[in-house]
Amino acid sequence: AEEESSAGQPPEAPPAPTESALPPEPARELIDFIDEASMQKLIEEWDRYDKDQNGSISEDEFKEGERAWHRRVYGEPISEEELEEKLSFWKRTGDKDGDDEVSWLEFANSKALLILDAQKRLPECLTELELEDAKGVFDYIDSDQSGGICESEARSYFEQKYAKDVGNSLRSWQQAAAMVETSVRRLMLTHDTGGDDLISFDEFLAEEVPRS
Repeated sequence: AEEESSAGQPPEAPPAPTESALPPEPARELIDFIDEASMQKLIEEWDRYDKDQNGSISEDEFKEGERAWHRRVYGEPISEEELEEKLSFWKRTGDKDGDDEVSWLEFANSKALLILDAQKRLPECLTELELEDAKGVFDYIDSDQSGGICESEARSYFEQKYAKDVGNSLRSWQQAAAMVETSVRRLMLTHDTGGDDLISFDEFLAEEVPRS
């Protein structure tokens, strides 16, 4: 009788999938976090370089765009030394896959990083993995693992960083030494918001987070 009373009843709904069984949410790009006005400026800057509208910017296109912009803004040609410096920075920050061209996504995300950093909004844009990566970078610079980056640790980090540029013939030793001092001063000035001559992880995270 008990079996008969269950006849004709709708089957029980399957159990809801557990959180681990759900597909992961697609990763968001940094450009997803910037406002419409900032996005429009990025598009205008992109069009300054991508003259053939093929969706990527070559080294020649970048140089041509920089020469035209510098002449328009300053009324004189840009020096070849300054142009090569800009190209080196462009490739280092924009050409993530190393194919000697910068795609729209590479360009937009590198620019969005600067925008969000200036707005102090980077922490809200980070995934758990990126937070772990940022902590790894912080711990690497904080060589004595004290929980704070001091000036000498920052100097050691930048000395290693710019020594690689010298090794790759991107700078002279004199230029590298000057960049070390400039970078250390800028880092302590912008990140040591507590004024205690140490940069905590929260201060490091709030100001600038390297993103892979």
